[in-house]
Amino acid sequence: VPSILQQSFISIGNIFIQGIINSYGSSVIAGYSAAVKLNTFTITSFTTLGNGLSSFTAQNVGAGAIDRVKKGYKAGVKMALMVAVPFFILFFFLGTQMISLFMDEGGTLAMSTGVQFLRIVAPFYFVVSMKLMADGVLRGAGAMTYFMIATFTDLILRVVLSFVLSAMFGTVGVLADRLDDCHDHVSVFLFHGEMESDKGIGKRAGAGCGRDGGRSRVESGKESGKESEK
Repeated sequence: VPSILQQSFISIGNIFIQGIINSYGSSVIAGYSAAVKLNTFTITSFTTLGNGLSSFTAQNVGAGAIDRVKKGYKAGVKMALMVAVPFFILFFFLGTQMISLFMDEGGTLAMSTGVQFLRIVAPFYFVVSMKLMADGVLRGAGAMTYFMIATFTDLILRVVLSFVLSAMFGTVGVLADRLDDCHDHVSVFLFHGEMESDKGIGKRAGAGCGRDGGRSRVESGKESGKESEK
């Protein structure tokens, strides 16, 4: 359900943004569409890592291994940043070649729109990757309040910035709506707050499924096994 909600919010935001893009003509639409395909491939890579981290977190929270959750988050961030580096280099420095994979270089406006989009979003992949790793931990830990705050904030900022910046800067403003990725630090901040809070992940692990709880279940299982043998 959390992943479905997240993707739903993203889709809703894309509908509003696509409506603004359509008002600038077919060339801008073509360039934007080509760039979005590349961007979607990149974000999907981060999302896949986040989903894996979510499962890892759920398993370790259930076992009461909170230290492993923290280590897993750090490892996930490192892997996501390693994935972000090649995408940043390709999109920021070789944007023209990447857009050419999806469209003919003959369309000057379309090509420049696509390249401009990639150069705007590429530097923020480093922030987005950390945000999606934090989202994965929050989902896995069942911290839905924090997760929904971060996701809903993303939707509001994307749509509002699209209308405001497009009115001020035209097509560049619409493409720059991706600057809302700066807010993704919110997820990281909320994640750290959840980890340190008395009512946070540690409490969830302690509610009958902590280390002591795990031992008691194992011990009770051994005792019942012995009784059955007798």
